[in-house]
Amino acid sequence: MFLRAIPLAAVLSVIALGSPLITGCTNPVATIYFNSGEAKYDREDYQGALADYAKSIEINPKDAFVYLRRGEINQKLENYQAAIIEYDKALELDPKIAGAFINRGSAKNALKDYQGALDDLQKGFAITPPNKLEPFDYLARGIAKNGLKDYDGAISDYTKAIELDSEYADAYNNRGNAKNNLGDYEAAIRDYDKSIEFSSEDTFAYTNRCRAKNQQKNYEAALSDCKKALQINQEDSQAYNNLGVAKFHLGEYKAAIADFTKAIEIDPQHEWAHNNRGIAYTQLDDRENACSDWKKAAERGRAQAAEWVGEFC
Repeated sequence: MFLRAIPLAAVLSVIALGSPLITGCTNPVATIYFNSGEAKYDREDYQGALADYAKSIEINPKDAFVYLRRGEINQKLENYQAAIIEYDKALELDPKIAGAFINRGSAKNALKDYQGALDDLQKGFAITPPNKLEPFDYLARGIAKNGLKDYDGAISDYTKAIELDSEYADAYNNRGNAKNNLGDYEAAIRDYDKSIEFSSEDTFAYTNRCRAKNQQKNYEAALSDCKKALQINQEDSQAYNNLGVAKFHLGEYKAAIADFTKAIEIDPQHEWAHNNRGIAYTQLDDRENACSDWKKAAERGRAQAAEWVGEFC
C-alpha cells in the first residue's frame, strides 16, 4: 500500500489577450455603456461591469468584444462554464479572436477538459503571430499538455513562458509539477524554489515542494513546507493531505489521520485523503474505518482502493 501526495497547478488568474480599448460598437449609447463597463472592470467592480456590458449588448448584440470581456470576468470569478458560453458567443461573431480561443482553453483547463483546452489553445496559437504570444498562452497550453500526460511537451511550453518572463512564478511551479510527474524530484524542487523566490506567499509551490520532498523521503523538510503552505492558506486541502503523508512516514499515525481528516473536511470529495486515511487506520488495526475510507476512495475512482476493499473488507 502506498500513500499519494497531490500536486497543485497554479491558479490561472491572468487572462490572455483582452479586448482592445476601442470596441466594435457602432451605436454611441452602446459605446458609452461599454466604456463605463471598462472603467468598472479596471476598478475590479466586476458585477458593475457585467451590468454595463449587458446594457451594451441589449443595444448592440453583435459586438464580439463585449462577450469576450464578459467571459474574462466570469473566468476571474471562477464561473468557468459561464465564461465558456461567453467565449462561444464571441467566436460565433468573430472566429478570429485569438484571445477568445486561448481564454476558453484556459477555462476548460480549470474544468479538467484538457483535450478541449488543448484544441482551443492550438487554434489560438495558429492565428496569433509568434511574436505576439504571451507567457500566459504557453502556460495555459502547458497545463493542458500536463493534464494529458504529455509531460515533456508541457515542460517545453513552461520553459518558453519562462524565456518570455524570467520571473513567472506560475510557470516555474507548473514546470516543477511536470518534472515531478517524470520522477525528476530534484529538478522539480529547483523549480519550486524559483516559484517561491518570485511569489513567496503563493501556497501552491510550498505544497508541491512538500510533495516532492515526501517522494524523496525527506519527510522532516516536507513537514516544514506543508506547514508554511497552511500558514498562508488554512483551507488548503492538498497541503493537509501531503502533511499527513509526511507524518505517516514518520510513524505519527494519529497525527496523520487528523491531517487527512482535515483535508476531507475542506474537500469531502478528496479521494486521496480517504485513500491515505484508510492506510493510516490499518496501522492502528482499525479495519472498520480503513474499509470505510477505501470504499469512499473507490467510489471516487481509486482503483487500488477498490482492490483493497475486495481483499481486506
